Amino acid sequence: PLGTPYHKMSARKWLHKYNMDANIENIAITSGGQNSLTLTLISLFHSGDKIAVDKYTYPNFIQLANMLNIQLIPIEGDTFGMKPEELDAQCKLNNIQGIYLVPSCNNPTAILMNMERRQEIAKIIKKNNLILIEDAIYSFLAPENYLPITSFIPEQSIYINSTSKSLCSGTRVAFMVYPDKYSSKIIRGVYNINIKTPALNAEIIAELINTGMADKIIEEKRLISKERNEIYKRYFEIENPNENQDSFFRLLPLNQRFDANQFEKKALAKGIRVYHSNRFLVGNYEKKQFLRVSLSSAANSSELEKGLSILKYILLEPSDKENINSLII
Repeated sequence: PLGTPYHKMSARKWLHKYNMDANIENIAITSGGQNSLTLTLISLFHSGDKIAVDKYTYPNFIQLANMLNIQLIPIEGDTFGMKPEELDAQCKLNNIQGIYLVPSCNNPTAILMNMERRQEIAKIIKKNNLILIEDAIYSFLAPENYLPITSFIPEQSIYINSTSKSLCSGTRVAFMVYPDKYSSKIIRGVYNINIKTPALNAEIIAELINTGMADKIIEEKRLISKERNEIYKRYFEIENPNENQDSFFRLLPLNQRFDANQFEKKALAKGIRVYHSNRFLVGNYEKKQFLRVSLSSAANSSELEKGLSILKYILLEPSDKENINSLII
């Protein structure tokens, strides 16, 4: 259920590329990132526990926490991500047990947390004895010298590196790293929930890693992502310079004259699917709204450009629409 020694050695080799050093005894092969998150919450948390998160975060984690009756505490952030002082303040006000972060490319804001902020957050986590759940699904898009937050507080962290975005979503393989003190609880969770992660899937990923094909896949994906980000910048500005430059998605502020839910339906009627910020929001209603625009779901660059031109057309004032007829593909 935890993975074969060969698969774990392959996982260790892969994690080392992203500055994560782990013993094979502390690695589990799981059925994807979502499975790892489920295992973590069921194994280490209880109904009624509180976990700190970014105000806007991964919607599947929100739904998972709701199902398990775990309360998410939204923490204010800035252009670098979650604010350490806000996290510390909320820990004083609430009995918080854990924290969930996606530091290399937060979903949906695309913020890349720099090393200074990672260290500051790690200090607050250590000070308040929180369990860190570090979702490293986008670590392959971070600069090479960036260390995971886990490296500063390894005894308080669960590190999850899914290959769904970096290599292949269909294989559903993730590498989960946990410290000795959580080992028995995590292993119990794996044995009772997973029974066994499909060995064929893990073998495919191990073969990609050990032959070097995984590196080539990521190199090609990053080149495509760079190209698509350049296309995006021809239509919309990226206001936050600390967004990951190779992100597979972008945050686009939504003018207040639009209702977010209605806008999503309106865009779909025009042939494009975008997600509004309410899907990612934790806590109370926010006056500021935005769209999450995927750059990776289009089949090719021309399809992306067509979608972006339609989106820009919808966002323009009615009086300006006749001026951009030439943009519609």
